[in-house]
Amino acid sequence: MSTEFFNDQWRIPSNENQNKISNYSMEFDGSNGNILFGNTNSFEITDSFSGSCWVNLQSLGVNYFITKQLNSSPFTGYIFSLRTDNKLQLFIAESLSKSILVFSDETLSANTWYNLAFTYDGSNSGSGVKMYINGTLTAPNITNTGTITTILNAAPFQISGRGGAAGNVDGRVDQVTIYDYELSQAQVTTLGNSGSVVNPMALSPVPVAYYQLGDQSVDNGANFLVPNNSLQDYVFETSPSGAKRFNIPSLPIASAATISIWFNPQTLSNGTLFGDPSLEFLRLTTSGGNVQVIYYDGSGGTLNTNIDVTVSAFLNKWHHIALVQNGGAATVYIDNVNKGAVSGGLRTPSFTNIGAMNTGGQVFDGFVSNAATFTTNLPATGTESIASLYNNGSPPDLTSYSNLQRWYKLNAADTFNGTDWTIKDYAGSDNGTSVGMNSSNLVISDLQNTSGYSPYALDFGGITAFLKTATIPAATNKVTLSAWVKRTGAAGDYAGVFGIRNSGGSPSFGICWDLCFLSTTNKIELRIGETDNSAYIQVTQNTAMVDNTWTHVVGVADGTNAYLYINGVRQTDTESYDGTLKVPTSNIHFAAQGIGAVHFNGQLSNCARWNIDLTQAQITEIYNQGVPSNLNTFSGTAPLGWWQLGSNSSFQSNAWTCLDEINIDNADSASGANMTNDDIVNGPGYSANGLGTSSIDIIGDAPYSAANGLSENMDVLDRTKSVPG
Repeated sequence: MSTEFFNDQWRIPSNENQNKISNYSMEFDGSNGNILFGNTNSFEITDSFSGSCWVNLQSLGVNYFITKQLNSSPFTGYIFSLRTDNKLQLFIAESLSKSILVFSDETLSANTWYNLAFTYDGSNSGSGVKMYINGTLTAPNITNTGTITTILNAAPFQISGRGGAAGNVDGRVDQVTIYDYELSQAQVTTLGNSGSVVNPMALSPVPVAYYQLGDQSVDNGANFLVPNNSLQDYVFETSPSGAKRFNIPSLPIASAATISIWFNPQTLSNGTLFGDPSLEFLRLTTSGGNVQVIYYDGSGGTLNTNIDVTVSAFLNKWHHIALVQNGGAATVYIDNVNKGAVSGGLRTPSFTNIGAMNTGGQVFDGFVSNAATFTTNLPATGTESIASLYNNGSPPDLTSYSNLQRWYKLNAADTFNGTDWTIKDYAGSDNGTSVGMNSSNLVISDLQNTSGYSPYALDFGGITAFLKTATIPAATNKVTLSAWVKRTGAAGDYAGVFGIRNSGGSPSFGICWDLCFLSTTNKIELRIGETDNSAYIQVTQNTAMVDNTWTHVVGVADGTNAYLYINGVRQTDTESYDGTLKVPTSNIHFAAQGIGAVHFNGQLSNCARWNIDLTQAQITEIYNQGVPSNLNTFSGTAPLGWWQLGSNSSFQSNAWTCLDEINIDNADSASGANMTNDDIVNGPGYSANGLGTSSIDIIGDAPYSAANGLSENMDVLDRTKSVPG
């Protein structure tokens, strides 16, 4: 396989490593290179626990792969490593006199990719430890000293090395995953996948940490930034303290309706999930040590349903409740289990609050997410049902559900103006507003986990900052442009986002094809120029783009017509053209028009282009519910160019280089583009509410993700295209 070294980076040669989960791995030199993640409590062994990684060693002997252990007495923590005799081992210790040591009979060889995994069942015994090589259980050799009671420690979690001790990896590492449970042998076999990488997010439950290392790393000129790609969602915390809750526009509930909400109670003291102006229509309380659901009949009397579970077993866990009204009866479902029907003259309220009564009384103490109502009584099972709402414990996408009345996701896509939260209604336009809340009420949760592929973006200052490709594209008469856009402030007239404008001017002002903003509004548009037309053709966004919010934009010219899609939704504006597009004589520009002027003021991520027209289904796939995905595994025709603009990028010699993931047309910040290493920021799906800090401060918890890492003593040369499989 050929290689090419470009501007201080290894570049993927065309058609190599394509359609793989991993295109790069990280190379350690055996001296002092490592990746630190801080003292993250998520990676303590408190009960069951598992880990997995892919390694390819250049030299054998002591190699510490995954560690979280103090480097001096009492040596609390764990090490997953290779021994001096080239055998795999896991060492778990509360102290030297209270420890477990398990090592394999098999030995590893150099210059060979292996999937290595360990599991621990929390039994404080060596018999509770298993280790696997390429998905196959190894024969264990066990040394158990004393009885372990706890191994909580203040040591940092790290990949390669241990707290300053010798034993840094000499070789390549990729696809490191951590799980807060014991993997089954079948799950480990899936990870081993006969020598090829699989997406660990397909396992259930998903890992608490997923480090792709090479693929999503960014070199900021000093160190690599390494994100945790097992993304956790945000949820909101309501509490009686300060009566923290949400007001919503009046929401009428008919006698035939379904009410759904996810909640995690910290206490149960008359906590209201939905309230109307005078009553707590749906609330939780306790009765005889058990949980009780209360709602109101037509006369204001209470109708109760006891849940056969103790309060202590119910608290501090995520639950889904659905109340289905059908004429004169109602049924309560908790976590997809029918808890019984109640009858009586059912109330048809108009909800005005989530998390409390309208007066601020009976406030729910805990966390809430995905509050929704439907104008029909959903069945127990089926495509649109109580079972599908529960979705095995993870809130589903309700976009396609018929009879959806209101849907408040209550997550990081909601916006905070410095005083109040606005919670978006995804079924319509009935947005709500927080009461008594501030930015701290939005917290990371494990309710939903997804696999984020491209966590970064680049910030363009709107003055002179822009990128351009190295070459001029070939002529085409069809084009699709895809870009993730966050407008952060006013820019010049017709601020360029992504595309080509020739420097020669007329006809059509030199425009070939690009995305840009209108001069007097915040609406983005697709512009195309015909070969023989003096005026360009444009299709425009329906409504103004919301500032400081990530928006996915796709422009399509299909040979006959031009269309624009916003967050997967086709806009109403459509224009026809004669089927010919102007031949490019300029490079592709990012954050500026193709003449290197009229700059965009905001952030861009994951720009891609095709010389074909994509379908609605393919555009929906790329939108991916607001989180960029791996276009190497796109189900349709691969793009001609794809620039992540952050991931797989480096800042060297005062310029950014962003790799073309498909071909060789890398994008660079031009001379005088006024870009710095601080221009790397969190990308779409990571900090949609704007609360995040720069990704350079990524160690520890970061927006939309926890336990991110920062390399030490490593540079861009430490990334290699050698990957498993």
